Amino acid sequence: MKKQLSRQRMWQIAQVKKGRCAICAKKRKHYKQFCDACQAKHRELKNRLYRERRAAEKSKASKA
Repeated sequence: MKKQLSRQRMWQIAQVKKGRCAICAKKRKHYKQFCDACQAKHRELKNRLYRERRAAEKSKASKA
C-alpha cells in the first residue's frame, strides 16, 4: 500500500523538477535539491547532529 505524499512534499518535488530549491524555491546552481544558502544550512545541521551523536557514543563507551 502506497503512502500518500503530503502537500508540502509534493510542492518540494515540483520545485526540484523546475530546477529550484526544495526549501525556498530560489534557483539551484549545482546542488541536487537545495540552493547554495540552504545547502550550507543543511550541511551545518547534519555536521552538528553527527558530532553530537559521536560525542554521546564516546561518553557511553567510556562509562562501560
